[in-house]
Amino acid sequence: MNKSIILCASCIFLSSISHATDLAYPGFTGVLRTPDAEIAPKGELSYQFNKFRDKTLTADNTYNHVFTVGISSNLEIGGRLTDWYNDDQDKSEYGGFRLRDLSGNIKLKLPTFNSMMPDIALGMTDFAGEAANFQSAYAVMSKKLGKAQFSVGFAKGKDNAPLDGAFANASYDLTPNFSLMSDYISDDISAGLRYKFSLFNKLPLAIQASAQKDNQDKWDSAIGLTLSLPLDYNKKISTATESNFTLEPARRDVDQYIQALQTHGFTHVKVGKSGDTDVVAFDNHSYNHSYIDPLSLVLGYAYKYLGSKSKIKAIMLKQRVPLFAVEINVNDYVKFINSKGQSSLSQFKNTTKAWYPKSDYASKVNWIHSKITNNRSPIDIRLQPVLSTGVGTEYGVFDYSLGLRADVDIPIPLGRGISVVAAGTVPIDNSDSFEEGKIFGKQRITSKINQVVLQKHFRPTSNISLLGGVGYNTIGEDGFLAGQGTALWQPGDGENQFGARLAYMNAKDDGVDDETLALVTYKRNWNKINTSASITYGQFYNEDRGVSTVVSRFFGDTELGAYVKYIDTDDISGGLQISLPLTPRKDKVIGNVVVRGSQRWKYAMETTIKDPDFPGTNRLRYNMLSAPGFNNSLGDDLYDRRRLTPDHFLNNLTRLKESTISLM
Repeated sequence: MNKSIILCASCIFLSSISHATDLAYPGFTGVLRTPDAEIAPKGELSYQFNKFRDKTLTADNTYNHVFTVGISSNLEIGGRLTDWYNDDQDKSEYGGFRLRDLSGNIKLKLPTFNSMMPDIALGMTDFAGEAANFQSAYAVMSKKLGKAQFSVGFAKGKDNAPLDGAFANASYDLTPNFSLMSDYISDDISAGLRYKFSLFNKLPLAIQASAQKDNQDKWDSAIGLTLSLPLDYNKKISTATESNFTLEPARRDVDQYIQALQTHGFTHVKVGKSGDTDVVAFDNHSYNHSYIDPLSLVLGYAYKYLGSKSKIKAIMLKQRVPLFAVEINVNDYVKFINSKGQSSLSQFKNTTKAWYPKSDYASKVNWIHSKITNNRSPIDIRLQPVLSTGVGTEYGVFDYSLGLRADVDIPIPLGRGISVVAAGTVPIDNSDSFEEGKIFGKQRITSKINQVVLQKHFRPTSNISLLGGVGYNTIGEDGFLAGQGTALWQPGDGENQFGARLAYMNAKDDGVDDETLALVTYKRNWNKINTSASITYGQFYNEDRGVSTVVSRFFGDTELGAYVKYIDTDDISGGLQISLPLTPRKDKVIGNVVVRGSQRWKYAMETTIKDPDFPGTNRLRYNMLSAPGFNNSLGDDLYDRRRLTPDHFLNNLTRLKESTISLM
């Protein structure tokens, strides 16, 4: 299963990275066993599998799965899964030396004010979790001298952690792809080499091998394989592509403009005039990576086919409910799109407007009638994998239950924003631990109807959105008759967002408790760096009352986040999560049906920080502060993971240019 996941990731994230990241065996950037002051490149995910045994581990065999992500030019985070056991021990056996540890790493590079100064970084390993086997805090200083780099540092380890005391490392690049390396720690020296290469000229890989003396003064070898992938894999324009693209106008033809948008899967396209401004309203169904993709086509084709001379206003709808509006100055827009680089960005940003339109947006527009306009909202079929896992437990390195879920959204012609949403799941495969009656059997994916819900979306004011629904829903294997309402208030330009959710679920079967969820959320967005922080408080599933906080960052359309769940001082968990589109950039439209994948498929790995019932363990707690509900989410689905804000649009105009060049 691990090899399949890596292969799938390799196919999805076809890379433009020239070299794999220099990962040390424990998972941070560095040399062999020790860190340096370098940081993983921003927006780059690196995974390494290695057979490295820390000297503090006495088992015969040790295997590590490690990863690191560059969050910014000064910060990286990562994790490590270690599996160690003796030769005479069965791999499935629990007990003895059959242990596994799941831990987190973090490193912060301090600013430098002079190129002559060395780089300095601070970091922690195994910084969270009840079972801490590798917990250390360290400071390291590095300096490059030609083809060589030297580092010295000091670490303070806890409970016999391997990274403890003074350490040093050095590397020398014989060629851009081949390096010699050595490090020193705990009165012990290791030496090795690293070779970097690309698979199919797309996938950057690195292999490293080394040797060190073990506790019996015998040489112990280690080997590791690293794969690096960009998280914003398809959102960059090559210089050649940009140079060959020019947006040029044609004669004004409203029908040809509408036809062009409908070819891309848009419906309810209307064109009109408000003074000297061309106004376009549209409903997008086929571009689900980012709301900016359909806007780029609407604006680009408007310039091409409407012959706009002054301004263009575009209004985005969802089942005829107005969501978002932008207005551009045509001259500044064309200069920005056709210019090389970002030379015209500032002027274009200054003359561009974005806002949440009122429900009566159409009243002051002189609409042009067109006989070819498609005013039917298509049926939306969404297919996506569902995955339940146990990672790094005493029962296995990676246990899983895999299934396929289909969500069908059928618009109801009884008013704006009304639809029936049905979802069902079928199992595909699972490991032994997820078999019925086994340790994770209650979390296995089974065949079932997940939900059948009637829902309505409406906006009482321009910056308040409401989504309500009633119907049948499931939590695990339990069925409920449920009602749910969510609200989203986005004042001003959307930097601050306030949400609320109230749900009541009446259990169908005796012996199953009814459920009430009452949650409030505040989210702060820093769209210049595509980063956000949110906090949610209230009553979660199973009557748990607590706080959940998330800090996340977008790399293209991939969102990476770290979260903490808090119930009490002795009841805390945390983890890392990733959300990404598992669907083509342009989804398939067949007649009046859209078939697509998920625009926000999410996976998380969680560890227990404090456990009130089993102190000192990393017990899996599947439902801690969970908030199950209807699949369609107001913030995630309708408002593009809450990115659909004026502030986000104005701070991501380079994405508008990339989309225009890539999609037209």
